[in-house]
Amino acid sequence: MKQRELIHNTNWDIIIFLDAVRFDYFERYYDDIFGDKGKLTKVISPATFTYGWMVETFEGTEPMKDVIFVSSDYEVANSKGIKPGGGTKNNIRDFTKRLKYNHSDLDTKDYFGKIVDLWEYGYDENLGAIPPETVTNVGIEMLKKYPNKRYIIYYWQIHDPYLYFLKKGETHKETTSRVNAVYKWTNLKNLINKFISDETFWTIKEKFGIESKGLAETWLKYGRSGIIKGYAEDLIYTLKNVKKMIDMFPNKKFVITTDHGELLGEYGKYGHAPSKRYKELIEVPWYEVN
Repeated sequence: MKQRELIHNTNWDIIIFLDAVRFDYFERYYDDIFGDKGKLTKVISPATFTYGWMVETFEGTEPMKDVIFVSSDYEVANSKGIKPGGGTKNNIRDFTKRLKYNHSDLDTKDYFGKIVDLWEYGYDENLGAIPPETVTNVGIEMLKKYPNKRYIIYYWQIHDPYLYFLKKGETHKETTSRVNAVYKWTNLKNLINKFISDETFWTIKEKFGIESKGLAETWLKYGRSGIIKGYAEDLIYTLKNVKKMIDMFPNKKFVITTDHGELLGEYGKYGHAPSKRYKELIEVPWYEVN
């Protein structure tokens, strides 16, 4: 089942959009948090990274003027006219050549009825993220203020940096996931990764004294098992936050879904990028809460 069709052709009041959630991990934990509140379906995402997902999901469709979009990332949605991908236009162009829409002209400020630029004021410098509590509180505030609107509420988590480690007192370094400059060497990295794994690449960087950030830093400290632990704990933490919102509005039809999945060491790779359409990246949850 294609996720894009469900977004545009089914009835929903609020879509909770979590970043980088794999179907298999969601399936593992959702029942303990939500019980028998809803129905889980495995769907296929049109993209393997967020900005490609925005273009492929909304480009060429009727604008959602009745939707308020609460956005934790300006490159996902913003009211300033910044198009998806920001400084990554070549990345978008290369990606969309392989899919239906071969351009990135989506302007979210004209597409959605209202955008709450949470990314502008909700970012926690110590965590390097907008924590789930902040998104939940703003979502609840908006739902009370405009009860008759539909919503898409975007959580940055469970994207790295993993709050599981940061909440234990670790310091945060700006991660590659928030630094546009990373795309300047993405093509080189992707070329190298055709021949070696991420783990080998990160080990070589460490030997040459090149600073690692984001997932690379986490792997160097904790290994693959640490990344998996951080990912799973952040998923549970974020879903518990989402449940608070759902419980406050029992008469609304919520859907929990994501833009793409995440590689956690499969095929020697971590994270997500405009690369191969691995099943771990495109098989995502569509959870309808009754």
